Order: sequence, then C-alpha cells, then structure tokens
Amino acid sequence: MHLLSFLKNQSQKQTVDDFITCEYRLLCSGTIYNGDVLTADWRKSDATRIILMSPFTVFVASRPFDDYPQELALRFAVEQFTVERIINERSRISSTFYPDREITRDIAALLCLFCRRLVTVSGKIREMHPKRYEGEPEVFLDWPIDFVNSLKVKHWERQPATVIYGRSGVERIIDYNPEPKPVSSNKLQKLFLSLPGSPYAQSILNSARMYALALERINQDVDIAYQLLITCVESIANDLYRLYTPAESEMIKVKKNVADLAIQLGLTEEKGKQLAIEACEGMSWHGRKFAKFLIENTGDELWTEKDDVFKLPEEFLPKKSDFETAINEIYRARGKASHSGGTYPASAHIGTRSELSMEVFLDIAPSEKPFPPIGWFERVVNSAIIGFMHRFLVPEIQQEESARVAEKERLLKTISELPENVKDSLRKLVYWTARFLGYSIVNPYAPNGEWADSPETVAILKKTGIIGGEGNDLDGSSWLKNREIGEIVGEFVYGAEKNPFRGNVLLLPRGWE
Repeated sequence: MHLLSFLKNQSQKQTVDDFITCEYRLLCSGTIYNGDVLTADWRKSDATRIILMSPFTVFVASRPFDDYPQELALRFAVEQFTVERIINERSRISSTFYPDREITRDIAALLCLFCRRLVTVSGKIREMHPKRYEGEPEVFLDWPIDFVNSLKVKHWERQPATVIYGRSGVERIIDYNPEPKPVSSNKLQKLFLSLPGSPYAQSILNSARMYALALERINQDVDIAYQLLITCVESIANDLYRLYTPAESEMIKVKKNVADLAIQLGLTEEKGKQLAIEACEGMSWHGRKFAKFLIENTGDELWTEKDDVFKLPEEFLPKKSDFETAINEIYRARGKASHSGGTYPASAHIGTRSELSMEVFLDIAPSEKPFPPIGWFERVVNSAIIGFMHRFLVPEIQQEESARVAEKERLLKTISELPENVKDSLRKLVYWTARFLGYSIVNPYAPNGEWADSPETVAILKKTGIIGGEGNDLDGSSWLKNREIGEIVGEFVYGAEKNPFRGNVLLLPRGWE
C-alpha cells in the first residue's frame, strides 16, 4: 500500500533525495469547504478554499466556488519506489517508478469516505523535479506533460429541483443535490496521519476503495452499489472480529436441528447441546460480524439529523427500534443477490434520483415495511466506518463528538422545561435571527424589545447559556450564543428536517462568543 508508506513518512517527517512533486485534479460531486475558518460567507473567502495543508495539500480550484462538479487541486511530493521479484537463484526482475497514481487514487477514495461525496481522479496536470546537478536547465525541472486527452470527467449527474405549488404559489423548492459540506481541516489531517499506525489500516483502505466504487454506481446500478457497500463493511468487520464467536446459547439456537436430532436418537439434552456447539466449528459468522459492526459503530446522527446528501421520505426509512432487523434483512438480500442472481427490491432505488418510477410504488405492499433504500444504507455504512475510525484512530474526535451529543440532549431538555412564555420568546428570537441566514453578516444583535416579553425572560435565557447579550432589560440586545447552540434551538423551532441553522456560519463559533 503506497499511500500508507507515504503517510507514514509524512507523519515521521522523513526526507528523501529522489522525489517528484505532482499535481492532480479531482472532481467532487458537491461543494466542500474548510469549516474551521471563521467567515461570514465561505463562498467569498480564499481561506475556506484550503481544505488540507498536510500531509498533502488539497485546494478548491473551481471558480465560482460552488461550480459543479467542484474541481480540487491535489499536490504532494512522492519518492521513487522499487519493486523486485525473484525468478530463481540467478535472475530477478525489478521495476522502479513513482507511485503517484496509486497514491492519488487512494486519497480520492478516502476523501469520498471522509466527505461523503463522490470524489474522482480527473487527471495529472503537472510534475516537478528537484535540481539534480549544477547547470541543469530549468525547463527540465517543470517539464510540461500532456493531460487534455487523458482527463476523465466522472461525477454524479446534477439532479433537477422540484417546485411544489400551492394555492398561494410556490410553497417549497426541493434541491436533490448534496448540500455544501463544511470539512474540518484539523480532523481530516489527524485521520490521514493516524491511519498508517492502525492495525486495521489495510482493511480501512480496502473498505474506502469499495465505498468509492459504490458511490460511482449508486445512481446508475443500485444492485451493484448495494453489494459494494456490504463488501466494504465486511472488509473491516471480518478483520476486527476475526476471533469472534457468539455465545454458546446463540450457537445452540443456530444448530437447534442438530440438538433436536441428538435427543431423538436417545442422547441427553446436555449432550445434544454439546453436539450443536461442535457443529458450529468452522463457521465464519460473517452475517453476525456485519450486523455487530454496524450496530456498535453507527452514530446517533442517523436518527437525530437530516441527511445532507440524499432526500429520502421518512415513511420509507427504518426506525431506530427496527435497526437490527433492517440490517439482517439487507444481509439476507445480499446472499440472494450473490448466490442466486436475484435483485434487490424496488424500494432500494428510492432517493437516488429526484423522480421515482411507478414500479417502486407497485412493489411496496401497504402492510409490509419497505426494503431499506440504498441512500439510507450508504449513510449507515459511512457513519459506522467513520465512527470506527474515530474510536480506534483518533479517540479525541470521538470524545468531542460524544460531548457535543450530550450537550445537545441537555440543552434540548432544558428548552423543553422552560416556561411557555419563555419558549415563545425564544422562537421569536430564532425567527428574527433566521432572516439573516445567507447574508454576509456575523452574529446579528436582536433588540430585546422585538422578541422578549419581559426582562425576566432575557435573564432566564442568559442563565441557561442559550443567548448572550448586552443588558437584561428590553432596551438591551441579545444574540444566539454560538453556532452549535444555534443549530440546537433551530432544531427545537423548525425540526431536524427543516432546520435552517444546520451548518450555519451566521453565528460565532464556540469559544469566540
């Protein structure tokens, strides 16, 4: 794995003499930007174009910023690599090359996983060499390379929007394309640099490759994409749980027919159970490992936050209480598709495009739960793999996320227990603030007299930490304390699905207030 060697050298800050510096162009199906940068409008900031500076650089090259597909510039220095193969005692074959293409492919696959957007390699556009001797002509150091005829333009098709009309005109516009994605440059750097030190690095990289292939196929061939997503889970799960065996009671249930037959043949119940356990010898338990990995690593955001990639109708999605059942159903369908040439149910196609075929509705029985749509399962797979990487590669990220979730639950509970008049005033403050979303404004101050019913209400909301302000009376002004609190109160007022404060840059980041 050339990428793992490359990242290991970068984390250890090793230097080499024989290297080249390459620049590639990547295509992202959606818009990403550096979410660590404090700005009123990320689309007008050059700093938000810098996605990553180390262990390699990734810049947004598109102009305008949110052009589709978004063009990313990837630059890194790579050392020369030699592979030898011994044929016999007297002969061997060796090959010396720069593995920049392999490294770029794997970086793109990991970016797919980390950003949850399809990122593909379009082409190599530049190659720079170090000066090897005095008097070497400058033209040889930055030699032009051909790329126009080798460029690959591969991305998700842009989906048309749906306009919903009512009696008063346009009531709602639904955009079926991925929402702009803020990416933490700091977290991204930690994940890349910690990868080569993990015992599961090889499995994670294999999984990322399968995941990237699944995203390529998800809008054209749902059956193939479903199989690839299942495979990318198994890649890690079978490595992580390679010594896994279920409890003896579970093994007895699996081989109950053996135990029952033993009792019929005159053996005791205890010996029948022992035979059932022995009959499980050599079983791989792939299905149980698959379900165990997803159950243990999928984050709560699956249930508490709306999907920012696929627009999926709630009525077609599994509930939290049915999660394990849905996962097992998916794995059974995988066996049928793999071994019998079957296809996935029509409801698996829901959410991949802005329109649905009539076949989907005809295939769903009103009395039965629909088979999980691939958009939902893709989100489950991404959440589980990222959650696993946070736990085993960068635990501090997992701890930060757990603290964020706990703080959100605490604050939502606090808001629900507020007096009704205070809740009504908070709603008015949220509505007042929301009108500035999308403008180049940071942290608007709301006059207390325009939203609060009394000075006591202002004092209560300040005490709970929901707002900041100048003065407690109605002549003062207040603001939602920070972006995280803005998202939480936005969810309280609008609901998770329609929360306009999700990912907002209108309010101050935590710690800046």
